[in-house]
Amino acid sequence: MLPNLKHKKLIGSGSFGNVYRAKLDGKPVAVKILHERFFREPHSHNKYFSQFEAECKILQNLQHKNVVTLLEFIISHTSPPMLITELLDCDLREHIQTVSIMLDVAEGLAYLHRQNPPIVHRDLASKNILLTKEKQAKIADVGLAKVLLKGEQNYCSPVPGTPVYAAPETFHLDYDPNFPIPRGRSLVEYDTKIDIFSLGITLMEVITGRLPSPQPCIPFTSGTYRTFVNNVINLTQLCIMLKKTNRPKKSERLWGIIIFEKSISQICLFFALPSYTFFSLYCADGQQIPERERRKHDIEMMGEHKLKDIVFYCIKDSHKMRPCAERLTKLFRCESEKIQQKERIVEGGETANIEVAVLGESGVGKSSLLLRYSDQIFMEKVPSTCGLDFKNSKIRLHDREFTLKIVDTAGQEVFQAMTPQFIRKVQGIAIVYDVTEESSLTEGVPRMYQLIKDYAPDNVSLILVGNKAGEGERVITREEGENFAKKLGISHIETSAKTGLNVEEMFSIIASEIYDNLDLSDIDMYFSDGRDVIKVRNDDPPRERGFLEKISDCFKPGIFPMKAKLNQAASIQFLGHVSY
Repeated sequence: MLPNLKHKKLIGSGSFGNVYRAKLDGKPVAVKILHERFFREPHSHNKYFSQFEAECKILQNLQHKNVVTLLEFIISHTSPPMLITELLDCDLREHIQTVSIMLDVAEGLAYLHRQNPPIVHRDLASKNILLTKEKQAKIADVGLAKVLLKGEQNYCSPVPGTPVYAAPETFHLDYDPNFPIPRGRSLVEYDTKIDIFSLGITLMEVITGRLPSPQPCIPFTSGTYRTFVNNVINLTQLCIMLKKTNRPKKSERLWGIIIFEKSISQICLFFALPSYTFFSLYCADGQQIPERERRKHDIEMMGEHKLKDIVFYCIKDSHKMRPCAERLTKLFRCESEKIQQKERIVEGGETANIEVAVLGESGVGKSSLLLRYSDQIFMEKVPSTCGLDFKNSKIRLHDREFTLKIVDTAGQEVFQAMTPQFIRKVQGIAIVYDVTEESSLTEGVPRMYQLIKDYAPDNVSLILVGNKAGEGERVITREEGENFAKKLGISHIETSAKTGLNVEEMFSIIASEIYDNLDLSDIDMYFSDGRDVIKVRNDDPPRERGFLEKISDCFKPGIFPMKAKLNQAASIQFLGHVSY
């Protein structure tokens, strides 16, 4: 025991051990003491301790803003191991946020999974996501993570973490939810994708405001004679418990079900408890139940939430189909940027403003395109843009009027340093080249595209524009321009500022792509002066918040739009328009 470790106070308990609040050298810390049963068996005692010590040494070197730091670990052959980590304010169960929290978690997981060898957390859940005073999320309990060895099959203990968050591949057929430790000694094979599954279930919990409750709790069908007999035995054992409070209630004891199949009538006594969900007596043991079937009630509670697809992506039945943590980080960052872009669109008045930048080398006709579009004129000689020029025009999309704010950027190298600060905030960019000048496509467009990759938002909409079509002897064919755009994965169009060819269509296409990319169908809600009611059933009384306030809160650290206790009795009901 450390002499400088003072004043242990129990603050929580989990499947692996108890957590205490303490002080180490006067600094608040969290102390987790593992349950003795994990180290009880003599024949595996030394081996398990050696493995545990080796893994702790690896975990102690982890340093990431979204992973709780392991400060010390104590291994004694006479008492259970002790882990000492930094102490954080509270867990996600107390203060629910949405994308900002999940982005932090995804970044923390990506860091763990990038280690060589990779580290799998194995018990990712809302209780293990802690928040600092600045409301930054950190993954806790990494001291119980598993280091995956390269070149070896990673067979591990089944259901190492909290079952409600556990991926189906972590379950073994002999697992029994009524016992703290899985029965049998069979191991199961899994990898880092079990953490992705758990993150998806945690996101589901954040969306619904309640602890998910999969039915059945085990992701395999049951119901053969063997399973039926085992269930009868289990229930009988519960019914004869010496302590009265441990026995099932009268209403839970026996259910009689008459089952008729074909022409044969069979009468079966069917025993069940609330935590059990049985299927037909005639289905085979061991068939995996799709997660979307097991969790259909929780899925229904998510409604049409815009993060619903990410949940589905994470909880796919096959681990090979789930995304990696790096991919999830990009998805959450993209969702965060969408909200920020929508907030920008509604800033400054009653009209929604869509901002588009026009990039290209000097002399490709950017300013002429803007003049033709905004003022319906063409000038043979247009002065080169020095710095930036701005044009506003009205555009109608899906029966709603938007203000299209167009930024004309300078093509000269001396002014290009001004461009990044403006393209950081735009929703769309038109990259212009001159069909009569080959270098404007082969050299100019790659330069502009690199500028976009470095500074523009990840979800920016792009279009490649071949200008001066039909105005002179062209050296770039339409097919060459289309192939170039196809390689970049963006739209292509040819225009002529002189004749007006496709100029309006060009801006209409980029505006429509912005509308679809950011899903601006709900933009009216951001202007709404109405109040939407959030009602927490069986918990807090109804309270009111503006819709825009709720949206922006989800992405601002330190503000908590939902404060519902996550238990099976409480759930969140949104009345009115709902998004994030």
